[in-house]
Amino acid sequence: MAKALNPNSSVSTHILNTAGENIMGHKKKVSLKASLQSQQIRLKNKQKAAHAIEAAEVKGKRKGKGKALPLRPTIPFMPTDKILLIGEGNFSFAHALVVYPPSSLEHLPPSNITATAYDSEQECYSKYPDAKSNVHILRERGAEVLFGVDATRLEKCSALKARRFNCVVWNFPHAGMHPPLRSKSNEQAEISSRKGYHRPRPKYIV
Repeated sequence: MAKALNPNSSVSTHILNTAGENIMGHKKKVSLKASLQSQQIRLKNKQKAAHAIEAAEVKGKRKGKGKALPLRPTIPFMPTDKILLIGEGNFSFAHALVVYPPSSLEHLPPSNITATAYDSEQECYSKYPDAKSNVHILRERGAEVLFGVDATRLEKCSALKARRFNCVVWNFPHAGMHPPLRSKSNEQAEISSRKGYHRPRPKYIV
């Protein structure tokens, strides 16, 4: 039969202390392992949440591409402006400004618009089939139309001398270049349009 240990003996004390240390050590190992596991779970949950947010943002951006907000048109004029249009080709821009103005320019008087072209009147009509009808409507409405105006030498145009404008618009320095109609005058216009970027503005233009 096994003898009961005497708690007062040194052997019994040693056995009890060793057993207690083993139990405490086991508890420490278990608690450390549990804390590491819980920390790993928290990190995984954070990563999942971050991935979910990122995926939602990407999805939202993709949806937004198909539903882009409409761009608001930029109207660079006021109804009281005196407008000089240079380098007109078939006068379609001037025609649209007079006949189909945006709502903010409904009260712009056609007489406030001066539309000019580099070509002579005959050259303009031969190049652009619709130019004649556009010019007719512009003049009928009261707009001024001038031909043979070099946009890089406005000070040489007698019809524009000593006049002031709030807006001077050169939509694009187009010299009316068409392969079948290429001529010396067109080449000169092309050169003039390029030089125009380096020439100072005449003093009478605002």
